[in-house]
Amino acid sequence: MTTPRLLSRTLLAATLAVTAAVSFAKDITILNVSYDPTRELYQDINAAFPKYWKARTGDNVTINASHGGSGKQARSVIDGLDADVVTTGSEALVVARQRSYDLILTDVRMPDVDGLMLSQTLRHDPATKRVPILVFSVVEQADAALRAGAWAFLPKPIDLSALAEKIKTVFEQRSQGETPTVLVCDDDEALCQLVVHVLSNLGHRVFEAHTWAEAARILGERSVDIMLLDVGLPDGDGVEHFRAWRDRHPSNDTITLVLSGRGDTVDKVRALKSGVDDYLVKPLDALELAARVDSAFRRREREMAASPTTRLPGGLAIEREVSLRLQQGDPFLLCYLDLDNLKAFNDVYGYAKTDAVIRQTGDILREVVGRFGGARDFIGHIAGDDFVCIFSPENGEMLCRQIIKSFDKIVPLYYDPLDRKRGYIEADDRYGQRRQFPVMTLSVAAVAIASGARVSYASLSLQAAEIKKAAKAVVGSAFLVSDNGAPPEQRQLV
Repeated sequence: MTTPRLLSRTLLAATLAVTAAVSFAKDITILNVSYDPTRELYQDINAAFPKYWKARTGDNVTINASHGGSGKQARSVIDGLDADVVTTGSEALVVARQRSYDLILTDVRMPDVDGLMLSQTLRHDPATKRVPILVFSVVEQADAALRAGAWAFLPKPIDLSALAEKIKTVFEQRSQGETPTVLVCDDDEALCQLVVHVLSNLGHRVFEAHTWAEAARILGERSVDIMLLDVGLPDGDGVEHFRAWRDRHPSNDTITLVLSGRGDTVDKVRALKSGVDDYLVKPLDALELAARVDSAFRRREREMAASPTTRLPGGLAIEREVSLRLQQGDPFLLCYLDLDNLKAFNDVYGYAKTDAVIRQTGDILREVVGRFGGARDFIGHIAGDDFVCIFSPENGEMLCRQIIKSFDKIVPLYYDPLDRKRGYIEADDRYGQRRQFPVMTLSVAAVAIASGARVSYASLSLQAAEIKKAAKAVVGSAFLVSDNGAPPEQRQLV
């Protein structure tokens, strides 16, 4: 059996070598590399963890500790394990892409790229996207870590029992593969057991909640594909809870099916108007439940077909949203985003990595709008490297700046270190001539639409296209904005 490899990159890190079947009787090896002058945490692990694991599983643990300086990469072969330890996020990306690992451990606090950004990049990169990530932090950041793509989170100082349990859970999850995740929220335990039985047999991972508070916690901790939500919950009306939650998370694409003992038309209409995808009347029939869930998944796939890469609303949804804003007569900022030099990147690094960059850009939009935006802010993906955002005039420029800032920090990490350091790659242009293409940047062309403006979606698209040409002529990332019909104005990016 091949011994697995693990990668840990952190200023306060332990590297664990675990077999793929860690939940079974297999020995594990831990390489502890500490950059903490006190090393108290890791001394505790060295002394206590082998005894704990032996008592818990009957298996042996071998720990070898080594200490290095910041910025150095240490390599050691222990009991047939080739383990790597690095101390920066950029180093981690290089090593993770070159080698095959079964687990990546990362601290949030890093000297260059923080562990959350690193987790997001690793999740999208074709070379690392299937590797489980376990994140550590002194600060409670479980929600942010799981949204970034981590499989699990542990607070520091590390509890030995929790560490062992997290490792076991991560490998159990990985053995299940990429299965749809379902959340059932109902205070009827018998009904929850029915849902778990039916959907688990269909290959879904099912989580239970008996109050909205529990459901909201799970939604914050992990990505949920479909939610079955009872109307009558102990802590309030499920539909109203859903409505408020959706207003706070407008870009969330969780499919939601309401469960209710009432089949009146009024109740169904109220729920459907809140934005849920379907309405099921109790008592549930197992065959109907399975069919409704399957139908909801297929319907969502058709709806998202215009943008399967990012799962953001596509061209038709963007046009509907712009037309609705124009009909309502409220002012807004229409932003077109385009990635510069993506074709050259594709020619050098290939389609899979280019696809990862596009998905990463979609996640940047979600993250920025989720953190700094409002309930009515809209993000969409036309196709390829073209994105559209609709923001309020008050915070639109701020959001664009935040998007560019995140893009310029994260996307260069998709380049090899040499290309990133020199700032360009070499590729053939459209005329077949070899030339240098700078590292990708982001051009944002914005049109400010005044209250009551009488314009069409088509005319705004043409105007934005002209502004985008001007933005792409600027060296580096650029944000250009124009009042409807006025020449574009470049805003300084700082």
